[in-house]
Amino acid sequence: MLVLYLSTISPEWKNIDSHLMQFVSKERRKKINQYFHVLDKKLSLYSALITRIGLSTISGLKHTELSFSYPQNHKPLFLSKPKYDFSISHSNGSIVSCISSNSPVGVDVEKISHPPFDIMDLVFSQHEIQYINNASAIERVFRFYRVWTQKEAYYKMLGIGLTGAAPQCNTLNPDLSKSFYTWQEDNYMYCICGKNISKCSLIKLSETEVQNYFIPI
Repeated sequence: MLVLYLSTISPEWKNIDSHLMQFVSKERRKKINQYFHVLDKKLSLYSALITRIGLSTISGLKHTELSFSYPQNHKPLFLSKPKYDFSISHSNGSIVSCISSNSPVGVDVEKISHPPFDIMDLVFSQHEIQYINNASAIERVFRFYRVWTQKEAYYKMLGIGLTGAAPQCNTLNPDLSKSFYTWQEDNYMYCICGKNISKCSLIKLSETEVQNYFIPI
């Protein structure tokens, strides 16, 4: 399992970003151009780029040989080697992409800020709520985002979004919790959900490294 992530991305659109558009699909370009805010455009662009880097690295194919299918209301499928599954998430300046071979994977990232504790009854189990509320004020914030990202990553692995059944899912259950790899960095909480989490390889990239991969200096 391979994970690539950018912990920060600048909110400025540069000439090189326009040049990088040629390396993503026409479907992705259309999506990028629909965004109004520059940061949203860049998050969408670099999400696709780092996913292509990861798929190329793990599959052995050149990034120019990658092909995808875009089912309506579903995440893209990797047609070049269908045994590989991938998941992407971004939040307020950070991006994470995870690629897995032979098994589904889900990933989520959230920026740590002021948690909406009032929605816990809608999406968290009673065990999870108790786990969060039994912590100090500061730790309570981290526990909220830990549970939230784990739940998001789990449902992404299943190929669905958070549903009305979310409170019945207890991420603290040992049988489920062993499927998570969660870490905190630069005011973000990240989580990967899938099999063989212990064999997960993390690669942190910068904008410049992504740019140089596609447009070498």
